[in-house]
Amino acid sequence: MNKTLTKLIMAALALILAVSVAVMATYAWTVLSTTPTAEGIQINIGGGNTILIAPDITQTVGGNTYHYPGAFSEKLNFSQLDSYSYLKTLGGLSPVSTANGLDWFLSNSDGYTLDYNLAHANRSDYGEELKRGHYVYVDFWVVSPNSDYTLRVSSDGNGGSFAIDLMNVSSTDGGYELVNDTQGAATASVRIGFLTDQTPAQDAYAYYQNSQYAREQYTRLNGLFGSDREQYSFYIYEPNGDYHPNTDVAEQGSYVITQPMGFVDGEISQTDLQNLSVQLTNRWLKTGGGAYELAERFQTAIAGRNMSGKTEEELEAFFYTEYLQNQVGTYVDSAAFIKNTDILYRAATGNVVNANTVSALTTAGATEDAYIIKLEKNVPQRVRMFIWLEGQDVDCASSAFADSFALSLELAGGST
Repeated sequence: MNKTLTKLIMAALALILAVSVAVMATYAWTVLSTTPTAEGIQINIGGGNTILIAPDITQTVGGNTYHYPGAFSEKLNFSQLDSYSYLKTLGGLSPVSTANGLDWFLSNSDGYTLDYNLAHANRSDYGEELKRGHYVYVDFWVVSPNSDYTLRVSSDGNGGSFAIDLMNVSSTDGGYELVNDTQGAATASVRIGFLTDQTPAQDAYAYYQNSQYAREQYTRLNGLFGSDREQYSFYIYEPNGDYHPNTDVAEQGSYVITQPMGFVDGEISQTDLQNLSVQLTNRWLKTGGGAYELAERFQTAIAGRNMSGKTEEELEAFFYTEYLQNQVGTYVDSAAFIKNTDILYRAATGNVVNANTVSALTTAGATEDAYIIKLEKNVPQRVRMFIWLEGQDVDCASSAFADSFALSLELAGGST
């Protein structure tokens, strides 16, 4: 990304899955041995003076549902909006696979089940259907009021984009401590995808014009999300690309190319991705003495408080949700991105780029040859964001248990 890159979203999409995302995942989706649960997702989008964010508003007329943006602002907290209340009661994520955000492959005893109508998204039940595959999505709107911009996921090294396992509270003889003892299968295989469609939503615009949110400078809405699949674009952000919690699966520091399930010439097959950003491993910050900064903050949080009788789960909820307000970004060293995904792929031998080669590749605050969408000035764009565990990621072979993880996104735009 060139020097014209400007930050569009600073603390953006601070997404905390702070939350019993119980995952027993094995390669190709071996059936989960426990029921995954989730207590909720907190989503915050922060904008600056170059981009504005709006929630997705729906209006149903004559059996048809129309989408248009609500009030645009610099910051948006989805957890405070009734239209996103489902995020508070979600079931946990369980592995699925997709290459395009339209075809979702789930496991069954005979091979794969295809979900193409979001049937396994945003579910709150805890039965076998959830365990077979579950992913999350949210719709929102972005607009660039000043210029055309190319939108990408980015990271500035401090509170930028990251996915990382939350530390757990552990009992000690003298009280409690926060420990980093998770194995990381969930965060190694988590993916975030952005589905976009630049087709004008003409019918929806008519309802937008008559709504309380209408602004005269916005004369068109993009994002019909209709039946023409050729109009769609899908961008995938892969955090922790060189992190492998089970080192028997892959060399630590290497990159194993993910090939999710898709259709190739009409046949179900593993596919090569065309629009992918790969980030290196995110880590918790440490003090000069080698202690985790977050662990020290936990001791400050509980100092002088009567915590007797509290369970470890209750203390975690207090610390992350009540005390930190689900904001952990200042304690994370968010890693750089591989600057050019095409160069990364071309460096692979077989399906693996060895650790020495990965460390020698040029990194940057964002990936140059992948982007979410090219925003037009003053044209609100609907974006659908997905969160899932990629069932064809090599790290799903670890069968590790993940209590919880935090996910934060920062978007940036440039003129190219």
